[in-house]
Amino acid sequence: MDVRSAIKVFKKQNDKSSLINFELGILYRLSGSMENAHTLVQKIKNEKCKYDFEFDKQKLAIEILSWIKDKELFVNNMKGIINKTRQL
Repeated sequence: MDVRSAIKVFKKQNDKSSLINFELGILYRLSGSMENAHTLVQKIKNEKCKYDFEFDKQKLAIEILSWIKDKELFVNNMKGIINKTRQL
């Protein structure tokens, strides 16, 4: 599945949870739509958190926002996050 198809699938979701917004934000950035990506990741940054996993997601969103404008840096950092996750 290509990035644009994945975006269509996620946009059809009735659930607009922060997890869906997070995934969509990543996909939008990969597709070149930086403005949409920034808006969705910013929403996660601004959420009120109660649980540890929410704070972790928010911390990651803040980190992503620091390099979201540079596509090469974004892709390289996302690859690093994916590789780190796979090792867990």
